[in-house]
Amino acid sequence: MFDRARRKKRPSKETEDLLWTSADFEKLTRPVVERWPKVRDNVTPFLKVAGEKLGDLYASAAQVVTEKKEAIDDHLAERRARKQAEKSSEK
Repeated sequence: MFDRARRKKRPSKETEDLLWTSADFEKLTRPVVERWPKVRDNVTPFLKVAGEKLGDLYASAAQVVTEKKEAIDDHLAERRARKQAEKSSEK
């Protein structure tokens, strides 16, 4: 039954060339690692400002959502009050 086990296909030379080794990865990341302190110093002010702006945007969105929710709650409360008034006037 298992006499003819399926043989694994050997990867082609093209496929082998596409695979990365740890040395390739090290060559790619070494310049970034060496320059990271300078990059970090240059990027830090930008990230601080971006964080502040994102916080402002979040606060604005939260305020709009809160106002919409309050408007809906007010509308529902008015509707309930009208229904109660109608019920009490019918009696």
